Amino acid sequence: MKSKYIFIGAGFANLSAINYLLDNEINDIVLFEKGKTISERNCPGIDDSECVKCNTCDVVCGFGGSNALFGNKLCYFPASSDILKYFHQDAIISSFDYMSNKLGLYFDENKIKTLDNDPNKKHYFSEPFKKKEFSELVNLLKYDITNSDIDIIHKEVKDIKKTKSDMFCLTTKNGDVYKSKNAIIGTGRSGNKFLETSLKNFNIPYLDNKPDVGIRIEMNKSNYNQNYLYQVDPKFKFKVPELGIARTFCAHNQGTITPVKFGKAFYADGAFLNNFSNTNNIALMSRINTPYNKLKLENWCYDINKYFNNSLLIKTLNLNTINLDELPNIITGSIPYWPNRKYRKLINFLSSKMFKDDRYKIIKNNLKGKLRIYGPAIDKYWIKPEIKSNLSTRVNNLYIIGDAAGISRGFIQSMFSGVAWASQKIKYNNKSNKYNNINLTKEKEIWSVSE
Repeated sequence: MKSKYIFIGAGFANLSAINYLLDNEINDIVLFEKGKTISERNCPGIDDSECVKCNTCDVVCGFGGSNALFGNKLCYFPASSDILKYFHQDAIISSFDYMSNKLGLYFDENKIKTLDNDPNKKHYFSEPFKKKEFSELVNLLKYDITNSDIDIIHKEVKDIKKTKSDMFCLTTKNGDVYKSKNAIIGTGRSGNKFLETSLKNFNIPYLDNKPDVGIRIEMNKSNYNQNYLYQVDPKFKFKVPELGIARTFCAHNQGTITPVKFGKAFYADGAFLNNFSNTNNIALMSRINTPYNKLKLENWCYDINKYFNNSLLIKTLNLNTINLDELPNIITGSIPYWPNRKYRKLINFLSSKMFKDDRYKIIKNNLKGKLRIYGPAIDKYWIKPEIKSNLSTRVNNLYIIGDAAGISRGFIQSMFSGVAWASQKIKYNNKSNKYNNINLTKEKEIWSVSE
């Protein structure tokens, strides 16, 4: 089978790009997605805080991409705004306009702005959606695709190569072959292994990003004070010389904890269900100054899983019976050993900031109920390919968009990358080298907002 465009992965980036192409009367498209539709996705281990090791993890695979199974948040720019550097101002503005028209109530262009200048606090608008609401958003992006002439192939792509005739040749796990003039990889961070193999096949350089490693804590929402609740998605970030970065991450206020498969292991992540809960969970994360080996990280997660009898819940504390001054040491010590001693030091530093420093203290003085600690928690490993403007690569007509590009992360950011890529692809029709002449270092000329 031959087509003009082949998209690998049905996450927000590819779904948005295909929508834009369809709205411009381009439908010679094949979409590959190895996972299930959003209505078929399910996590059988969430109620017991454990992973049952499904062959394909529905939490990270399927229509909508990673974590679309549950309710989630749309974090507006300037969150993860590095993706904006790869497009010019006209593409940015037109893409936001398109997203606003396409998504309606799901996207508010007026919320793209900065709020404060505190270097240790990230400020941006973030809107949480319950599971049903988020499914509706995924289905909105999927609707025109499933009601078009586009071929949706529910198979896993084994590899991608380029033929002598300048066509991309994709082979599925069962041996089927598809050819296309353009290939767009939008596999997200969960498609790291496929992406890494593909980059090696095409001799495209890439860097290993530095993973975040840590734990998740969960308490009744009444125990948190305004230092924590200064925005819907509170994030604190501290640079520690000679160690790395300590930060809070991906809070799910009134949410829950879900297991995520990671090779032979699994880790804890946050999510929303069909109703908001009475508990808030947030990740306490550490990132050391050097990349950490992916296999070692997976093995560490496996060992921690085994140590706690394959349960994500590793400790429960009665808050009214503990000395709060000892809480940072208790939290850090809840993991028997860390992949690197620097991770432990950073988690201890962050815990001290969050529970003892009055400037950033996230809890009230009179705590009630229980504090639950879940682990391990990681920011799933992904790589950073060499990317040019419009998310192109050194291989003609090969593009990497969304979280797979390793530039930024988030559902809005992925949608933007898909729309902006498609609009520029249509505009230039791949007939000029204008992209390669764009000076991507002049950030202020491209976009006026920075983190």
